[in-house]
Amino acid sequence: MKFSAILAVLSFAILGCTKICDEPNVNEINAFKFELKSSGDNSFSEEDLNQSYLVRYFIAFGDSLNFPQDTISLQGKNPFTLTNFEPFRNDSIAFVRYNYAIGFENNDTLKYVITQIKINGKYVGECVYENDLKRFALNGQTYDVTGINEPFLISK
Repeated sequence: MKFSAILAVLSFAILGCTKICDEPNVNEINAFKFELKSSGDNSFSEEDLNQSYLVRYFIAFGDSLNFPQDTISLQGKNPFTLTNFEPFRNDSIAFVRYNYAIGFENNDTLKYVITQIKINGKYVGECVYENDLKRFALNGQTYDVTGINEPFLISK
């Protein structure tokens, strides 16, 4: 009798924990992808691309003050992605709570500021995650990239 009870409990445990589907990569779905245009009209030169960097700003006091927090080189990272894990690791505050600036060592007047990042998503069933909203502002101009997985092209 004891053996059948143990077998029943083990069967329930195994069947009760069966994986229904692969967990969607919510971080990847929520990612913002950017690419600095590297050919054709209004493109960045090779020197620009080699001397590009990204600054992350912490927004404080109702978005009235920005504090530079981290800087990384973008050289070799074109396109690049903003998520909670790249290019900066965000442990306690989601990446959307920051502003970002793309700058160039060879041209201090050329700057692209990414602000007002908004994401809203939800699970559809147990295995699908979708964005309802994925939007940002680049130098004050708002762009909606909901449902788009390709990098947003930034021209010079």
